[in-house]
Amino acid sequence: MALDALTVFGLVAVSAMLLFYAFEDESPWCIFGFAIACAAASAYGFLQGAWPFGVVEAIWTVVALKRWQKRRRVQAMADGASLVAPDTVWFSWDTALGRDVLVEQNVVFGPGVTIA
Repeated sequence: MALDALTVFGLVAVSAMLLFYAFEDESPWCIFGFAIACAAASAYGFLQGAWPFGVVEAIWTVVALKRWQKRRRVQAMADGASLVAPDTVWFSWDTALGRDVLVEQNVVFGPGVTIA
């Protein structure tokens, strides 16, 4: 039995989802990896014609990204940053905050932001 490229892509995407989900308590990056794997699985679903699967995986992508943001906020506060309204702060994938940094409400950090 030969597997076509689309089937291999789907197998890799769903396997990555399982792997990252199993380790998401270890690091916020595992949650981020889960979100990326969900996006890949969504693309697989649409490409192979199973649009309900694609839609559900797209929703899981959004859920996982929101969980990743929440985990990043909690970690920033645990590391000594003060977030006035944490639910309104959005981090980029590479945002780095130092200790004793005060972040006001409604702040969106773009790529490459480091505040010491």
